[in-house]
Amino acid sequence: MAEAEKAEGAKPSGNKKVIIIAVVAALVAVGAAVGVTLMLTGKDKGKADKEAAAQTEEGGGEAAAEGEGGHGEGDAKEGEDGGEGGEGGERAKVAYLSLAPAFVVNFQPGPAGEKPKAKFLSVEIDVVVGDPTAVEPIKEHMPALRNSVIMLLSRQTYDELIKPEGKEKLRTDVLDEIQKTLKKAMGKKAVKEVFFTSFVMQ
Repeated sequence: MAEAEKAEGAKPSGNKKVIIIAVVAALVAVGAAVGVTLMLTGKDKGKADKEAAAQTEEGGGEAAAEGEGGHGEGDAKEGEDGGEGGEGGERAKVAYLSLAPAFVVNFQPGPAGEKPKAKFLSVEIDVVVGDPTAVEPIKEHMPALRNSVIMLLSRQTYDELIKPEGKEKLRTDVLDEIQKTLKKAMGKKAVKEVFFTSFVMQ
C-alpha cells in the first residue's frame, strides 16, 4: 500500500517534466520560425531596397540626360532666334544671299594685243547681309548690283587673278563696288562681306 502511494506521488512529477519539455520545444520551434521569418523578410526588404535604389538612380540618370538634351536644344533655338550676346546672337543678325547666276566675263587681250592665257572668268558670289530685313530690298536692286560687278570683273587680267593675292584684292574690290551701289540705291551699304563660292578661269 505504501509503495502504491509512493508510485502515485512520483507520477505527477514525471508528467510535469514532460510538460516542461514540450513547452520548451514549442518555444524553440516558435523562436526558430520567427527567426527564419525575420531573416527572409530582411533579405527581401534589402533586395527590394536595392532594386528601388537602382531604379531611382536609373530614372535620375535618364531625367538628367533629358534635362541636358532639352537645355542644349533650348540654347540652339535661342541662337537661331537671335539670343542676346555670344556668337549665336551675332549669327542670327545676318543672312546669306547668293548673287546667282554665276558671273561670266571674257578676258581682254593684253596691252600689245597678245592673246590672254584664259578665255573667260566664271565667278559665283555670295554676300553677307547685316540686317535680314534688307535681303528683299537688295533683291529689288539686283540688276544694278550685277551690272556693277560685271563691269568690275571685265577689267581684270589673267596674270593678276592667277595669284592668291589677286583673288583676295578682287574680293575686296567687289565688296566695295556692291556697297557703293547699294548706298546709292538704298541709302545704306547693307552688305558686310563677300565670298567667292566658285572661281574658274578657263
